[in-house]
Amino acid sequence: MTIIEYDDEKILFAPDVQGPICDDTLRMILNESASLAIIGGPPLYLADFRVSQEIISQALRNLALISEHIPVIILDHHLLRERDWRERLQSIIDASSGVGHKIVTAAEYAGKPNRLLEANRNILFETDPPSQEFMRWTKIPPRKRKLVSPPI
Repeated sequence: MTIIEYDDEKILFAPDVQGPICDDTLRMILNESASLAIIGGPPLYLADFRVSQEIISQALRNLALISEHIPVIILDHHLLRERDWRERLQSIIDASSGVGHKIVTAAEYAGKPNRLLEANRNILFETDPPSQEFMRWTKIPPRKRKLVSPPI
């Protein structure tokens, strides 16, 4: 977690807190009293695979609490790997809006459309597959691959 302060503004960057799942992380975030937070959000795409529904529910409750205290939340990373992330968060988005706060993606914050490349990876792989040259590059052993730029 990183805090950036300038004059009376405070931005909190917590990209990998996954919700946050952990109550200790929740307390740390709330104690910062940030004006804007960039948060990774819960890993919905891992529900019932690597993360239980109970843990996902806890992360959503914690995100709802944060949205009551921080005026602007930019969601990032884990949450946006799920295509229906907005439907899953709509009640939290609505509650945040009800207190004059907002929850958006980085694209929305910048006035741009969401592209959700990670959530649409399978479709993109079919419609715009990587080149043969790139696929060969991915087969290079990791130590050697660090020394060779990807053919993009």
